[in-house]
Amino acid sequence: MLFKNINITYLNGKNIQFNDYEIFINHNDEDNWVELDKNSVGSYSKVLLRFRNKKLNNEFYTFLESVSFIADMENIDIKTFSSQNFYKKAKKTKNQRGELAELKKKMREISSNQHFGWIIDEVIEMDELENSYFICLMKNLLNIEEVENYE
Repeated sequence: MLFKNINITYLNGKNIQFNDYEIFINHNDEDNWVELDKNSVGSYSKVLLRFRNKKLNNEFYTFLESVSFIADMENIDIKTFSSQNFYKKAKKTKNQRGELAELKKKMREISSNQHFGWIIDEVIEMDELENSYFICLMKNLLNIEEVENYE
């Protein structure tokens, strides 16, 4: 489904608009995608979206937290608590295994404290670590790197 008008509103109130892209939602944290269709409605705590414009031969990705979207026949409005970020396929393969292992280790350390009861700082840190792990895992799997803009 090609969306004529795409509007993304970020936490800081910044808006970005672009046209004529297909949008896909990552499925099961793998290189597996579900295309958004007209009249779609959704809400996710964290998600990876892929945007593709065949005419411009442009494809990019964005990681979003606390995101909701509403689509109609030609338009989609996306709202998120994330900051603006864009990723594209990397020219060289980047191995993120060291970073993934370090994040996993920190997550295990905090998780081991759960038996004794977490303090609020640990809950927040665990949430941030899980999000960082998800981003790092997907960057490694898809071989993508952060870029300044989507064009």
